[in-house]
Amino acid sequence: MLLSVLRKVHWLFKICLLIGFLNTFVFVPEAYATFPYTDYKPEFRNWKEVYILDRVVYTETRTIFHFRFIDKDGGYAVFYGPGAIHDWLLTNTANRSESFTLKEIRNIKINGKLVLDSLSDASERRYDAKAKDIFTCEVHFDRLPNTVKVVDLIEGKGQDKNENHFNCFDIRLKTWDDPTLGKENDMKTRVEIFNMQQEASLAKELLVLINDFRSKECYCGDKYFPPVEPVVWNDTVAMASKRFALKLYETDEMTLDSDLKGSIKRLNELGLYPSRAFENISYGFELPKQAFFGWQSIYPHCVKMRSASIKNIGAARMGKYWSLLMTD
Repeated sequence: MLLSVLRKVHWLFKICLLIGFLNTFVFVPEAYATFPYTDYKPEFRNWKEVYILDRVVYTETRTIFHFRFIDKDGGYAVFYGPGAIHDWLLTNTANRSESFTLKEIRNIKINGKLVLDSLSDASERRYDAKAKDIFTCEVHFDRLPNTVKVVDLIEGKGQDKNENHFNCFDIRLKTWDDPTLGKENDMKTRVEIFNMQQEASLAKELLVLINDFRSKECYCGDKYFPPVEPVVWNDTVAMASKRFALKLYETDEMTLDSDLKGSIKRLNELGLYPSRAFENISYGFELPKQAFFGWQSIYPHCVKMRSASIKNIGAARMGKYWSLLMTD
């Protein structure tokens, strides 16, 4: 009798193990449909090079597109909440009749500073912009069905052919085990490259101004300077300059690091090891030529730009803070 009971218990135990196994493995597809993960290397097409998707975040309940835009010329930017005239929507490219409505826009920022934490009603928010201002936000949708593979992100119903709207096409929705998800550093590199590409006009204008200045004899204060050799634009130096401009913007302080050790360290972190580095900073100017003439009029800044030892320059602006970095 006891042996018979033990056998039954043994079989019940096996059945429980089998049920647990089935729940763990057989139903995995339903589980990973809402598994949280991030795509740091999103694949998509866009109309213009002034905006990108930084990443796509998949939570248990939402699919979130992190959007970045640079205002090249200044003006304003408008964000449309759910139900507003040009609110974002998603369209399934495999079935154009299937679309998904916007839930909300979160964390609208200008140059990294939060201006609105959530836009979840049918209203609009308009923000004035200066040339080169960077806008970022999170575009939230309900977690998309696992059967949807590719979508278009369209700003406004029926605006898919409007090149003046922020549309992203053929966004591939990846699964948690996709080998092309990338890592956070992949996203950071993409964003830095994107920012640098958008500042090409700034680079060209400052380079022309500085080299024209160096090609002629001049005075900085009462000190005479003969013509000197031209300098070249260096993207890595500009990236280091960008990091310092961002620091100035975040702390809202006009301070040079003591003995320029901060500049050298930032360059070292990017793989450059100059023997000397000079940096000019300024506040309040919107255009490259305004920043340049401001530096030219101040003796220490003027002398740095005339130095015969410098060969490379890079510059950046965040908000109204400017940084010009010069190295040998």
